[in-house]
Amino acid sequence: YFSLNQGGEWQSLMTNLPSSPMYWMDIPEHFNDLVVGTYGRGIWILDDLTPIQQFTNDVAESSLHLFDPKDAYRLHPVSSVMQFFKEPSFGDDPPVGTSLHYWQAEEMEDEVKLVISNAAGETVRTIEHKGQAGINRVWWDFKEDPTTELVLRTKPVYADWYPLDEDGTRKSVVQPLSLMASPGQYTVTLNAGDLEQSHQFEVMKDPNSEGSLDDISAQKALLDQIRADFEEISLAVNEAERVRRQLRDLLPMLPEEMQEEVKVLDDSVTAIENQMLQIQHTGKGQDVIRLPGKLMEKLAYLASTVAIADFRPADQYLEVYESLHQEWTASASAWNGVKSGEVAAMRERLIAEQLGPLVIGSD
Repeated sequence: YFSLNQGGEWQSLMTNLPSSPMYWMDIPEHFNDLVVGTYGRGIWILDDLTPIQQFTNDVAESSLHLFDPKDAYRLHPVSSVMQFFKEPSFGDDPPVGTSLHYWQAEEMEDEVKLVISNAAGETVRTIEHKGQAGINRVWWDFKEDPTTELVLRTKPVYADWYPLDEDGTRKSVVQPLSLMASPGQYTVTLNAGDLEQSHQFEVMKDPNSEGSLDDISAQKALLDQIRADFEEISLAVNEAERVRRQLRDLLPMLPEEMQEEVKVLDDSVTAIENQMLQIQHTGKGQDVIRLPGKLMEKLAYLASTVAIADFRPADQYLEVYESLHQEWTASASAWNGVKSGEVAAMRERLIAEQLGPLVIGSD
């Protein structure tokens, strides 16, 4: 049992802890967890005691309160357990990352925002959370805000059978890119209406990692370059998808003399988009194996291999990135040329003939 404040009522901490004698307790100083050993030699762990340790009468009387987070280790996985069926004695690890806590006195209609910024004051992650009355825990997985999500509005090439969602879009096989934040000082800010509270904490390097902080800095520099290209391509693909969808929707309503021009333009946009993204992928069967990845798939794979551990990127990684960057520079030039040339001309012609404009802007 524990009491959240002086003179307060005692409350149970049992949750899923069995009714058994407990002969051993410890709070590891590096992790601030409550570890309990039971009579049956089982181990029960309450992750991060921070909110219980910092709870006071003032906190209990406040409508919202952000607890001062503990410093956190940026740990890398060492090995994974291979089990077909989970053994009864095998426990559950907490989520990867660090826990952030806030107190909420009562139910609120709106979500709260937890904004995490680095030492330079740059926002690296924004987490929206729908809290409940009481102590709320939010896990930050050390990942930065992801790149723009792809919104595909056309069916995969050669797959007319593929269904689109009700809003006429579909998910891409390629997921947004989200990088792991580097070790250093961070600030978490709780925003809810006019209320704003902040605390600082440190993200520390994995003590078992052989890589140095300089290695991680070099690794992050390359990953940031990959992310920048990936974000630009994401925006360009979304633009191309909007243009292709509109051209295909307009096609049956256009005069015959314009239909062939629209088809030629559609082919041009499709060809450039296919340099950026493999537009034959359906996510079904072995598409990803059979069909070669394009710029986005290659950059995503490169980022995943560069970020495996805390090591300086090998020269081969840098060479591969430079090659892919040059490919993107050429594709970007081609797309901007078509966008400002043929697409813009078709848009002006449609407006002039009162057939409707083309929306080029990205989501």
